[in-house]
Order: sequence, then C-alpha cells, then structure tokens
Amino acid sequence: MQITILLFAITVTTVVTISILSIPTAMASILRINTPNQGQKVPAGSFLLVTGTSMPSNATHTKCNVQVQTNQHGYKPVSPLGPAGTYTTWKGTTSEPFKVGVNHVEGQLLCFGANGTQT
Repeated sequence: MQITILLFAITVTTVVTISILSIPTAMASILRINTPNQGQKVPAGSFLLVTGTSMPSNATHTKCNVQVQTNQHGYKPVSPLGPAGTYTTWKGTTSEPFKVGVNHVEGQLLCFGANGTQT
C-alpha cells in the first residue's frame, strides 16, 4: 500500500498603508514613519517593527511621546531611542496583527508644554 502525502503552502500577503495623524498645534511638529514602507507586502497575521523619527515644534516641548496604531485598533506607546530618552528616533511594534488586504499604520506625536497643556 502506497500513501501519498500532499503538502500545500499558502502565502497570504497584505499591503501596508502609512498614515500620520496630525494634532492641531500652534507650531508644526514633524512625525515620520520610516518602516514599514508604504505599499510593503507582509505576511498576514504578523506584527511588524515600526520605526521613525519625530521633532517637536520647538525646544520648549520637552514632554513628548509617540504612539502607533494598526487599523484604528488603539494607539500603543513606542520606545524612545533618541538622546536622553527623547523620541527623535523611536521604535515599536504594530498594535494588531496585519489582516489580509490593505492595512493602515498610523503614528501620533503628542507634546505637552511646561504648564502641562497639550501643545
């Protein structure tokens, strides 16, 4: 008796769309997502490393943080990698695993002034 075993490999990929949420401020701040790349294809069901850079609008914004979210499933804090623990460079992972189809990775930079109000 001969037994034949068939193995099937299915590769499911997804496409990443990068978005940046702008918080209205008196002066512009800059947030950039460096990876993953716009239009990058990744395996469905995976979490990805997200890296980027940010720059607060001026030197008085010392209490800043960056968060990322995937497909609007809630923001997740990232780790600061800049000098003295700043978010000039940062990294984190996506907040949800990627699904089949187009996925959105969003980042937000929040800064607070010396008086504790969002700037």
